[in-house]
Order: sequence, then C-alpha cells, then structure tokens
Amino acid sequence: MRMNDLQRLLAKRQVLILDGGFATELERYGLDLNHELWSARALIEHPELVRQVHTDYLNAGADLILSGTYQASVAGFMRYGLDKPAALATLEKGVGLAMEARNNWIADRPSLEDTPLVGASVGPYGAYLANGAEYTGNYPVNKAALYHFHEERLCAFLAASPDFLAFETCPNLVETAVYLELLEKYKDIPALLSWSCSTADTLVSGEPLLEALRLADQSDAVLAVGVNCCNADLAGQVLANMANHTQKPLLAYPNRGESWDSTNKCWIDQHKAVNLAETVIGWVKQGPIIVGGCCRTDPAFIAQLAAELKTL
Repeated sequence: MRMNDLQRLLAKRQVLILDGGFATELERYGLDLNHELWSARALIEHPELVRQVHTDYLNAGADLILSGTYQASVAGFMRYGLDKPAALATLEKGVGLAMEARNNWIADRPSLEDTPLVGASVGPYGAYLANGAEYTGNYPVNKAALYHFHEERLCAFLAASPDFLAFETCPNLVETAVYLELLEKYKDIPALLSWSCSTADTLVSGEPLLEALRLADQSDAVLAVGVNCCNADLAGQVLANMANHTQKPLLAYPNRGESWDSTNKCWIDQHKAVNLAETVIGWVKQGPIIVGGCCRTDPAFIAQLAAELKTL
C-alpha cells in the first residue's frame, strides 16, 4: 500500500501541519463564494488563484495541503453547466492544481529535506447539497446512491495521483462505511478521515462517534482519524476521547471560533475567535498528530503554528 511517504513523515516528525481554510483565503483575494459550488467554483473560473492559495500555505509552513475539491462533484458541475466529461476533467484538475503548486514550490528548493504532500479533499455528500447537511447527516439518499456519488469523483481524483485522500467533515455512519468500502476497492492510497461532531461522543447525526471510530480502525488504509470544522474546545474533547480508543495517529483542524449562520450565510459570534495556535500546541503532547485549520483560518495562522512547533 502506498503509505510510505505519509507514514515516514509522521514517524520522523510526530507532528505534521495541515493547511488552513481554502475558501477563506480565496475570499481574501476578493472572490465572492456565495454560490452553491462555494470554493469549487474557483476551479473553473480562477485556477490561477487556486494555485496561489496552495502556494500561500506552503510558504506558511504546511507539510500537507488539500486540494480545493471539498464541494466539487460531477452532479454539482453539471448543474453549473458543464457536461459530464468536462465535470470529470474539472475534478481531476482540482487535484492537479494542488500538485502543480507543490511541484513548482519544491522546484525552487532543491535542498528541501522533506517534500510536502498533497491530499485530495473528499467532502461529504452534504457539501454537494449546499444546505448544511454535513452538519446534520440528514441525507435524502440511500447507501447505494452515496457510494455511486463518491466513487465517481474518487476515480477522477485518483487520476491526478494525489499522495493521499482526505475524507472531511463526515457526519454519519453510512458515509463512513461508504468511504471504507471505497478504500477497500481502490487500494494503494492512504487516507485521513475526520468527522463532524456535536459532542465528544457524538457525530452530528446523533450516532455514536466510537462506532465510526471502530469502523475506521478496521481499515489499514486510514492513516489518521480525527475531527474538523468545529470550535477548538470541542475538537480537543473529541481528540481526548479518541486517544482512549484508537492506536491510529490523531487529526484535528478546527475553525477559528465563530459560528456559521446557514440562513443568512454569514459568520457570527466573531468575539469567540481564539488563539488557535496556542490551543493546538496543547494537543501535540498526546502522540503522533496532524494539526491545521478549517473555516476562517489562514496562512498567518499556519505560519504561527509552524513557528511555535519549532520551539517544542
């Protein structure tokens, strides 16, 4: 199984830095992402900015970067107006842009000791729905439909030869099971798996987190497990729970601290933003871990995190 690069890095460093918010950085460059494709729209309309965002995170010190494909899907791109071949090509291109950014970045650094790795971001079905379902796990489709939805995009992602897959913000057990079945079918690619949680013990669907963890523990392809897209306090609680029930390395990339108002499509409670770098540093003592940022985090946060980790 092609897990050597990711395993080697984690064994050597014990802590790896993932990148931060992709859409957040696109918005900083002036893009309006108020669209059902969200950041995936940039893959079609602004590929140069996509490469730039990936480069920004590499410059900030990220060891791992994720493609801008979280909300990308064949159905979503066809709804946008692409035909199916173009939709599939755009999915592959989304991973390819991250690979290009990484390859260009390392070309300027011939003495680089460790090459940053690129992961294909695989967002949940709820992200395609664009109605917040990734935070409820309430899907209007059965398992077979979910499997087809993810397999179609997964094949396109794999065509670009990413270093690993990143299954993000998974809200329920059925989607967890689908991911693991796909990993069993499409071997030789390592994966990260992070869930969307409402408590330290519970997925946002209301199902038990430990059951999802039990399923993931059965897969050798899943290299690290964790949580993303929640506040740092909850992420810390989830990590503490997981640490007692798995031998896999942990993974956490929380939001900056605000809450998303899906009705008015804006961030609220901005006073709740915290010093994430300081919080995340406290997690690295639990053992091998991958840490980064999700919504509203940026390259400045990743740079701060990288600088503080060097002092440990």
